[in-house]
Amino acid sequence: MCWRTNLEVPPSKDGRHGVRDHLLILMMWRHGLRVSEAVGLGRDQINLQRARVWIQRLKNSLSVEHPIDGEELRAIKRYLNTRDDKLPWLFVNERRLPMTRQAVNYVMDEAGKSLVDAPHRQQHGCVHGRIDPCAASKARRPSQRPRRRRTFEPS
Repeated sequence: MCWRTNLEVPPSKDGRHGVRDHLLILMMWRHGLRVSEAVGLGRDQINLQRARVWIQRLKNSLSVEHPIDGEELRAIKRYLNTRDDKLPWLFVNERRLPMTRQAVNYVMDEAGKSLVDAPHRQQHGCVHGRIDPCAASKARRPSQRPRRRRTFEPS
């Protein structure tokens, strides 16, 4: 199976919530966020001066601080400039509440089936997007040998 490359993240910022949706998809892609991790992001987890974001992982994964590159930093600033509130959540809906998982799934569906098949695949795209995705899945490290098939003969 071939994963999506970094070039396939849609640059579209059209629509009523285009800036927010673009940032949501971009952050999920770049940092390999689960949907629950994305909706749980808070403003206090982003340090714009140092261009860092604290990712609080779920399911016993390692929580770490990630760097934010220039395009993502500009997208975050653009999105925060559209908001006139001081709510603690990064991604909010029209009712000024944190986005739900269902809303993120809807955004992903609207972004198009050509982008991702499921939000879970978005997380894997982060890992494989830095290298040739098809070659990475087929290549075998030199230290890995093919497994010998064991057969048991009745005695």
